Amino acid sequence: GQQAADEALAAAQALFEERESLDQAASVPTCWLSRQELEAGIGIVELLVRAGLAPSRSEARRLIGQGGVYLNDRRVEAAERTVRLDDLEDGRLLLRRGKKDYCVVRLRE
Repeated sequence: GQQAADEALAAAQALFEERESLDQAASVPTCWLSRQELEAGIGIVELLVRAGLAPSRSEARRLIGQGGVYLNDRRVEAAERTVRLDDLEDGRLLLRRGKKDYCVVRLRE
């Protein structure tokens, strides 16, 4: 309906036009991690599964191998990549699978 179309438009605008408004787009999925998890480091494969962008670890590795995974708009080159606290930008990570599947990763305080 019209409401769903309006929400999709707001999410698209937040992602492509107004990066600073990303948190305000209700239809952009969010994954929460603890500070301890990021201080210790979490594998990109595990993060993709937890964020719901890959149904399994093997699928996550396949996506990375095909060049379809991006972290903060930079292509993830290796499945062995570890995501750490210093990867945060503006207090969040932007994880993307393909051209249009996004997840915002935020810290749980």
